[in-house]
Amino acid sequence: TSTRDIMDRRNREGGRGRGRQERGRGRGRGGGGGDQQDGRGDGIGRGRGRGGDGVRGGRWPHQQPPHPGHRERDRPQREEKVYHPVGFRLLEERLELPPEQLVLWLMADRGVAALLSMEQVNNTRIILMLLSAVKKATEAGRSENLTELLIRVRDSNIFKSLSVYLNSVSVESNREQKDMEMLVDVLLFLLEHYMLVLPSDSQDMVSLLALVLESRILGLLGLERQNYHLNRIKERVSECRENRKEKKMEAKKKVSGLEEPPDNFREISIFPTVVDISNKKPFLRKNIIGGAYRDLDTYLDVQFRLLREDFVRPLREGITDFKEGMKLGIQVGKVQNKDIRVYHEARILFPEITPQGITHQIQFSLDGLRNIRWENSKRLIFGSLVCLSSDNFQTLIFATIANRDPKKLAEGRIDVFFQDASSEDLSVQQTFVMVESSSYFEAYRHVLRSLQQVTETNMPFQKYIVGERRGDIDPFADEDDEDTEDMLIPESPRYLTHNTTYDLTPLMKADCITQGKSVVVRSKLWPAGDSMDLDKSQLEAVKSALTSEIAVVQGPPGTGKTYIGLKIAEVLLLNHEVWNTSKGPILVLCYTNHALDQFLEGIMNFHDKHIVRVGSRSKNEALAKYSLTNLRSTMRKERLVPRDIHGNINDIRFQMHSIQEEILHSSVKMEAAAKHVLSERELEEILSDDVQDLLVGGFAEISQGDFMLQGKQKKPKSIMAEWLGVGSSVKVIEMMGNMEVDQNRINEEEAANDEDIDVDEDAQHEEDKRVTEADQDLMDFLKSNEKRKQAIKEEMDIAFDMNEDQHDVADGQNAGNQGNQNNHGWQVSRKEKRRRMNLARKELMKHSLMSSAERQQKESLLWYQSSSDRWRLYRTWVRDYVMLCQDSVKRMQEEYNRHSRRLAEVRDQESLHILKTAKVVGMTTTGAAKLHTMLQDLKPSIMIVEEAAEVLEAHIVAGLTASCQHLILIGDHQQLRPNPTVFELCRTYNLDISLFERLIKNNLKFSRLENQHRMLPAISKLLVPHIYEELVDHESVMRYPLIRGVSSNMFFINHERMEVSVTDGHSKVNEHEAMFLVELCRYLLKQGYNPNQITILTTYSGQLFAFKKKMPRTEFTGVRVSTVDNYQGEENDIILLSLVRSNKEGAIGFLGIDNRVCVALSRAKHALYCIGNFSQLCSKSVLWEKILTYVHREKMVGDGILLQCQKHPKYEQMVKDGPSIRQKFPEGGCTAPCSARLSCGHTCQLSCHSWDPRHDQYQCRKVCGQVRPDCPHQHKCKLSCFQDCGPCPDKIQAVLPVCGHSQEVRCGEDLSLVVCRDKCDKTRECGHKCMLICGIDCTDPANFCMAKSKVNLSCGHSKTVFCYQTSRIHECNTRCPSKLECDHPCPGTCHSCSGARLHSPCSQVCGRLLVCGHVCRERCGLPCLCQAQCQTRCGHSACTRTCGEACVPCTEPCLRACPHNQCSALCSQPCTGKLCSQPCKLLLPCGHPCIGLCGEQCPTKCRFCHSEEVTQVFFGPEDEPDARFVELADCHHVVHAESMDSWVEQAGAGGQVGLAECPMCKTAVRTTGRYNNAVNHHLIAVERVKTKLRGEEGTQMREELEVETRALVTAEIQTVDENEKPLYSDKEKEKLIQLVKTLLSPEKSSQHTQDEEH
Repeated sequence: TSTRDIMDRRNREGGRGRGRQERGRGRGRGGGGGDQQDGRGDGIGRGRGRGGDGVRGGRWPHQQPPHPGHRERDRPQREEKVYHPVGFRLLEERLELPPEQLVLWLMADRGVAALLSMEQVNNTRIILMLLSAVKKATEAGRSENLTELLIRVRDSNIFKSLSVYLNSVSVESNREQKDMEMLVDVLLFLLEHYMLVLPSDSQDMVSLLALVLESRILGLLGLERQNYHLNRIKERVSECRENRKEKKMEAKKKVSGLEEPPDNFREISIFPTVVDISNKKPFLRKNIIGGAYRDLDTYLDVQFRLLREDFVRPLREGITDFKEGMKLGIQVGKVQNKDIRVYHEARILFPEITPQGITHQIQFSLDGLRNIRWENSKRLIFGSLVCLSSDNFQTLIFATIANRDPKKLAEGRIDVFFQDASSEDLSVQQTFVMVESSSYFEAYRHVLRSLQQVTETNMPFQKYIVGERRGDIDPFADEDDEDTEDMLIPESPRYLTHNTTYDLTPLMKADCITQGKSVVVRSKLWPAGDSMDLDKSQLEAVKSALTSEIAVVQGPPGTGKTYIGLKIAEVLLLNHEVWNTSKGPILVLCYTNHALDQFLEGIMNFHDKHIVRVGSRSKNEALAKYSLTNLRSTMRKERLVPRDIHGNINDIRFQMHSIQEEILHSSVKMEAAAKHVLSERELEEILSDDVQDLLVGGFAEISQGDFMLQGKQKKPKSIMAEWLGVGSSVKVIEMMGNMEVDQNRINEEEAANDEDIDVDEDAQHEEDKRVTEADQDLMDFLKSNEKRKQAIKEEMDIAFDMNEDQHDVADGQNAGNQGNQNNHGWQVSRKEKRRRMNLARKELMKHSLMSSAERQQKESLLWYQSSSDRWRLYRTWVRDYVMLCQDSVKRMQEEYNRHSRRLAEVRDQESLHILKTAKVVGMTTTGAAKLHTMLQDLKPSIMIVEEAAEVLEAHIVAGLTASCQHLILIGDHQQLRPNPTVFELCRTYNLDISLFERLIKNNLKFSRLENQHRMLPAISKLLVPHIYEELVDHESVMRYPLIRGVSSNMFFINHERMEVSVTDGHSKVNEHEAMFLVELCRYLLKQGYNPNQITILTTYSGQLFAFKKKMPRTEFTGVRVSTVDNYQGEENDIILLSLVRSNKEGAIGFLGIDNRVCVALSRAKHALYCIGNFSQLCSKSVLWEKILTYVHREKMVGDGILLQCQKHPKYEQMVKDGPSIRQKFPEGGCTAPCSARLSCGHTCQLSCHSWDPRHDQYQCRKVCGQVRPDCPHQHKCKLSCFQDCGPCPDKIQAVLPVCGHSQEVRCGEDLSLVVCRDKCDKTRECGHKCMLICGIDCTDPANFCMAKSKVNLSCGHSKTVFCYQTSRIHECNTRCPSKLECDHPCPGTCHSCSGARLHSPCSQVCGRLLVCGHVCRERCGLPCLCQAQCQTRCGHSACTRTCGEACVPCTEPCLRACPHNQCSALCSQPCTGKLCSQPCKLLLPCGHPCIGLCGEQCPTKCRFCHSEEVTQVFFGPEDEPDARFVELADCHHVVHAESMDSWVEQAGAGGQVGLAECPMCKTAVRTTGRYNNAVNHHLIAVERVKTKLRGEEGTQMREELEVETRALVTAEIQTVDENEKPLYSDKEKEKLIQLVKTLLSPEKSSQHTQDEEH
């Protein structure tokens, strides 16, 4: 807080204060002037006065005399009292006071005031004590008194003279030195404190004192250590000055408007870059709403940067927060940011083919997202931008949402279009973090691109949109400022001359048609107002719209904006020859598809041809024939498409079709692998025959006959699902204790619950606004393609289908073809099915896999693995399967995308050909931005924009083309405004100001409609005069009927029940309001109102779900439930409004925005019932306070609403909550019973009800009790009276005719169709006893015999196999008994080793000790190349390569040197000269002589201090008095030097390759400088060995050996036996060739093995 701020505030506020007057001791009241301040004033007398004359809270004797206007009332005169400055001893005593009391004493004491008023300082100690007291006072914490004290001290004479004193002070004694040092400490503290709390006014004083301290005092006192503290103060002063300078520059730029952008907006990337994502403040300028822009480029630059920032900022701030959270170690999934949504463990699953190109499906983790209602959530909706990164956002991959299916989202799957990503980026094995921006990127992308293409030559209406400088308008005037400029009158369209006549008959009354046949529209000679079918305001709006090249029509709620827009369009179409000379159509733009349908439907009533609707599929069937998609289809059928376009489309489609089948097959396989469990046959390219046999054999042993090897559609049954624990075998089920077995098909209790009502989901509504015709085609294609994909999937072997509706785990698989259609098979319960589904879904989403070695081990013990290991092994198989699929189509995807881009270009030409035949083209504003290039070629002459006040300005500008001569904007800026993503851009930069509103604020002439035709007068008064100054009720609204069963047509129900926040997003829910309005809606329906007459509105999307849960479809179908924002422009007879907000904080959110309140209260025609916490609303909003004042006055507000029975009007009840309505009016009437007799003879059980008085719809619920006519056992019907009796469901025991066994079946069921589940006792053709159940046909060859048989193999061994496998050729799996040359047992089998002729490679780890000192970790039989980190190092550096690679020799000089000898070689070369043996002459830190040698590192041990350690005998001479020692640098042992020299020399004797070791601990001697020569000799020898192992020595010999080896192997594999048959099978030949390749290229083989393990 600056001094000036405090003084200004006190000058404004005035107030009471203590004033000591000049004279008199008596107490009295004194009057002060209006500008006087409160405070303490010095004077002779004492008195209490109002006001004062002091400066900054007090008047001091040296500053100012008493104000002459102060009146002194009859007080005795006395001499003026003089106060002496306080001494340092008193100050020292007062330092003992608590800080709070010290502040008050310093403020009050006259001695302190006198000290501060001194002109100069003469005593160091007095100033030291004073400043020390002020320093301690700062410990009291921030307060007004402390701030006042700091200001007084800073502005005092003594403080101002301090710099002069410090410049002249001298230090002559230790005491003075000490006092000055303490003074410097205190002063530095206070200077920093001043820059912290009072920087603006203190910086000059602080800067001066800092300069004096730096230039003289610190050097004088030798306090250079304080420079750090002083520099901090100087930096703070510099920052403050820079900030002040920047503010001045900004203010100057703001006034001059000369702020220039740093770069050309036309060259900025539309996609965010890594620089954008970094935390950098972008260049932005305010949207000018009160004047003109400097030029077109400035205008476009402002709009472009603001719009781009609106979608970039959420990504930037969200990703920054995410990265910071990760740095701080916040748990994954816990980093939250409202600007983005983060999805973890995102993986690319498979590609999808579409006409627009290749999309990809992404799988993401649902952790933390399982409670989200995807139908209502705005997460991942069509067109949203997602950013994927696998490296903490150092690189970015962008994609847009291509298709949104809430069911898929609930499983964590979404379809996306990747933007400029390579195939390497899209690896199915990579895991990403995916972030989503909440903004709709597709709209931003096309609008921004369009803005970059706008130039002065192709943008119309520049003088209105960019503006012309008129007078001295402040470019940044506040929107509430009054503008006194004259109204800007638009010119007429260029096509409209002074003599142009129009046929205005659509505007005329029926009996005055002829008067409007030919009217000169630019004249005043229009027909009289009473002859026209328009009121005065409507007529003015039509005139303006027809004659102004840019027209703005404001229509408050219910005034008929759409009606006037249609009248304008009708006149223009009737006179199309005037404006359609260039064949350009009228372009109709609307914010929403719903508004577009309404407008085009209105046009269709008077002009039913030459209309084209572009965008998503219309919900209006009447408009379907005008959609671009249907028109294109019709033109193709009738062959009206130009031949070149038609030919190109067919040619491109043919080329795409030629490759899409292969992509589709691979895509379906990849999708199935991600979503379902594949069978062992589908994975046969990945699985060996042994694995498949182990799967089947293990299952046969477990199931004990209750199995079939034939499943649905006569396909072989898969065992994979059984192995994974999600199968359906009855025996397996019976063996598992946690499963239930039912004989009933599906119990009545398991029937689906009643579905909820459809509500206007925010996500769907937002998506509808985004989808264009091409987008709709894409989504339609993906849906229609499901049939083709399903057909391909049916050809696959799926072991477990995750689609519950298609997956049949009932007796279809257990009972074969005979039992597929019956209803009596045994069935796993629905609960168990769901458990298995969840298990499979959870496991399929995991990523953990097995290494090659672990996989090989686990595959041999398939049925002995844990569940988690089985799934890990399965996922490893699937990983290899998916990689095969991806590799097969990778090369074709780019080619397909290229063809799809060509197809899009040709389709655009086809669309343009269709659009050019139209006179009216309708689309949304988003669609117009996306099709900007096409609109330029279409050249529309007129543009009509409905809901223009809701559309961002850039969207309308992006839709303008050079051909547009006439722009008509229709809307109401006092209702909903545009809704940017970043609220700060609205508040600070005016981004939410539409072109519609900006033109009005810039004084463009506009029209306002005044007569409302919608609302009951009581409802319209909610808006007037609180929102609109004037709104006239049309006579038609006076005749609305009273609402049946309710005391008033409008009522506000007040409550204080609390809201709660929803799980996802920032929306709110109020259960009390939801329950109340649902019950009120149910009550109104029971009064006979049609569901389509009632709409429930809410201000928060989260409340929609609360309504949906409480509104079953069967009861509320037809009732619309929507948010207020999504209901803009619509109306209904009865509106039930939930305001939601009610909280302890008093926050009202959106309800504080007048525009939204206007929309919410203006949708009702006949009745409005509103519920909310109105006490809270009134406390926070002036508008709500005014509205509730009116409502209270009309007695239309209360804690409950009064309802009454229609049949018994005297029955009236006040209801305050939902349950009360149902309790007091259970069936819409009173609680009296109905007692009417029904047609069945029973009595109506309902209470009084006004609906269905004849009981035509009533369903009698009493038990039927009649004997079923077709039941052979005369069972009585137990169903309700209204239900059809149907077949008898009772159970009986019956003997099956086929086998004679007894079984429980349903009464009357055909026994020949029942499957017997007893054990079969037949003998099969093979001679084995049947192991199946009786109901399975054991004579069918497809149901294999699973008895075990022994077969003799050609090698002499035998093998136990299943009976049905005896005819196959079997491989011998007997373990090979041989030992390999390495002495390890052979890991192969009899078959793999070809009868011990060609053994499998050894699979064990080598384990040899290598020359480098490491243990070999390579597989036995491969060259021993060490992969450990190389340990070679010297005094200069260390080798960073692996041990098996060649080391780079150190080229630094050798470090061995002493006065007697110095090595002249390089560090890595053998040393020159001998080792020095002279004793070291240095002293150790302890003062004793060193025991080491000259030139060596001094040992850390002392002969005297560490006598026992040093003289301990190891080699022998250690205890001699002149013994010399060396300390080994690798282990720090101190060893006798001469003995160690001999030890090292012996280590390399005899040609042995190895380093010398420490004799005590066996640590290799590597870095001890004395033995550098021996180490280098060793390393040279090691490098020779490594060179041989790497095969780098003798290259020619190696090549000759390779040629000879290949020749020998070629001859060997061609060997034949005595019968002239090949000695080796094809598999054995392949193994032998692979073995040779491994031997000849060991590095590649080793690398391949490591890759597999990874």
